[in-house]
Amino acid sequence: MVEIKGKIVGFRLLENKEEEKQKPLIRNQVVHGYTIKISYNDHSLYFTLNFDEKGNLLELFVNSSSTSSSTNAYIQAIARMVSNQLKYRIPVEKIIKHLDNLDSGETYLVKFPGMKKSKFIKSIPDLIAKVLTYYKDEATLRKISQGNNLDEKPEEKSNDEVKLEVKTSTITCPSCGSNSVKVEEGCFTCLSCGYSKCGWGFCGIFRLEVYMDLSWVEELKREREMIESEYASLGQKIQELEARRKMLRERAIYLEGVLDAVKKIQEDTQASETKQEGN
Repeated sequence: MVEIKGKIVGFRLLENKEEEKQKPLIRNQVVHGYTIKISYNDHSLYFTLNFDEKGNLLELFVNSSSTSSSTNAYIQAIARMVSNQLKYRIPVEKIIKHLDNLDSGETYLVKFPGMKKSKFIKSIPDLIAKVLTYYKDEATLRKISQGNNLDEKPEEKSNDEVKLEVKTSTITCPSCGSNSVKVEEGCFTCLSCGYSKCGWGFCGIFRLEVYMDLSWVEELKREREMIESEYASLGQKIQELEARRKMLRERAIYLEGVLDAVKKIQEDTQASETKQEGN
């Protein structure tokens, strides 16, 4: 308790910072935002990101051209969850952390507006996480709407980092010409005609607009050397086992001969004793 000796001429209530964090954001009746179109799998997704007057991300809406009601409900559920968490001041970075890199078992190459580099996306939650990562700032979307790219800075090439640069617009099926192609377990599969090509040979068949960082090639080389070394070691062990198997086989034949000889001697001895008893 505090004792006040002077005259009180006025007072004000201090705001509770913790309570302020729990209060939901008040949405104005009119907000401004941007809508971006992204092709994923065999349909288009339209992401609308709205911002408040301070430029903070306020809400997310997602519309899909998919005819699957379950897929549309799935997308709407995630979008509503994201908007609700933003409403209660959950940092967008935490939302991204829970959605990023969720793997559905199927991977698609996706082109994002304002970016030259296409990205491999593992699932719809992963796609939404990437959208939030790239476009959570209003200034970024304003820059894209003015025709600028987010990755305009040229990347320096060095001997330590090898880059594959194949310039075109989309992945194209060599059989039917469709760009509805998915990547799954190292294989490209055309969703239109069913054409499939597996392995790294697709680089010479499919036309990609992608700058792939192949710095992991050295790691693959080390792994290959380790496998070759282990294979050689196993080959040597196999030779040693073959030699031991041959030796054991020869020993078994020798012992079989000895046992046959002992058995013959026993039979001859028994026959001789029987003959002597008869006499």
